[in-house]
Amino acid sequence: MVAPYRAQAAAVQQLLARELDPSVAAAVRVETAHTFQGDECDVLCFSTVVDGFLGSSQLEFAANRNLVNVAVTLACRRLVVAGNQELCLRGATILRQLPRHVLDLQWGGFDSGLEL
Repeated sequence: MVAPYRAQAAAVQQLLARELDPSVAAAVRVETAHTFQGDECDVLCFSTVVDGFLGSSQLEFAANRNLVNVAVTLACRRLVVAGNQELCLRGATILRQLPRHVLDLQWGGFDSGLEL
């Protein structure tokens, strides 16, 4: 799992340790995008951290193009994006593109096979 903030990554690690078998929890890597940079994973979960309580400076950090690019390009086979779809769609950041892409995939909103 990739998260923009160290505190969120630590909170997820604690939750996994509490809820999962220790061997399973130890096998799940939870890091920030900066720490993960240069690595790859077959399956990756990216948390956008977007919610109604995020301030504008925190949203700006979480929606940094380089951070998001690193996060979404780490997955080799499957990317799971966790976040508030509605708030991401309302924003004017790169995070708006993630749910839009999912909706395009879901509803076949591509103009050509190449674009798909």
